[in-house]
Amino acid sequence: DAARDERLTRAADVRADGRLSVTVGAGAAAQPAAVSEPALHAIAPRITTAKATTDDAQGSCEAFTVGLARASAERHGVVFETDRPVRALVPTADGGGVAGVRTADGAELRADAVVVCAGAATAPLLATAGGFAPIMPLLGHSLTAARPTARAPASHIVVAPYALYMTRLGDSLRFTCYGVLAPATPEYTAGSVRRFEDQREPLDDRLAKLVEYVVPDVASLCDWEGAVAWRGARPLTPDAQPIVGATNRRALYVNSGHSFNGWRESALSAKVLAAHVAGAPPPADVDVSVWSLRRFQPWPD
Repeated sequence: DAARDERLTRAADVRADGRLSVTVGAGAAAQPAAVSEPALHAIAPRITTAKATTDDAQGSCEAFTVGLARASAERHGVVFETDRPVRALVPTADGGGVAGVRTADGAELRADAVVVCAGAATAPLLATAGGFAPIMPLLGHSLTAARPTARAPASHIVVAPYALYMTRLGDSLRFTCYGVLAPATPEYTAGSVRRFEDQREPLDDRLAKLVEYVVPDVASLCDWEGAVAWRGARPLTPDAQPIVGATNRRALYVNSGHSFNGWRESALSAKVLAAHVAGAPPPADVDVSVWSLRRFQPWPD
């Protein structure tokens, strides 16, 4: 909806073409489910259940974010400073609030309010001003292959019980499955997504073997031999819900911890956060306590 409102659906390759969820049996099913998806031809006889939903959508988060930033800048005069990492928060003289941020080049940028939405780097950044948030990096492993063939899925497929996701992203096909908790170190928190083409690790190879086991003819769907391994550091909280709102430091707010629901909840959490900063009522029918940091770290009002 947000992509549509901002006229970014085409640029961000947003497609509301649903999702197909199937379950593969351990052996030949007595009554296999009927599935017409060409990408599942090799395993069709072993599919025991199949459910298609029409209200799911896919798209490019990166293209949507870039387009949204440009739209905001053009419409509201917002200025974005990129490639200028923030290394610390600047506390107020009394230590009870935050007055701005300090960048990697040593400059201090003063502000009336600071919102930390630094993904997996949120917790270390909050700690520089005595703040805390239980957010850890969850490394989501994926393999992305170019040149999908005519038999490659056109949208999104989930295969149970393996939790294997196959998603068409423009001119590529992405396979994802598990996530692994990682330490909140600079290696994993410096960026939301990092590329490791020359550093394949055992879990990347394990994912490749899983794909080949579940989809034995994967080489006929895409350039499987040239698949690239990616690991994205998703910010995960203990209850997998984001933290949105005020902290126990004046003028310091958080909007992070969305984990695998970042795209799904981004527009709503931004509206909730904006209401917090402006001191305005939250959007109607939204229980803001569900996302409050107080659920983890109570403090006196």
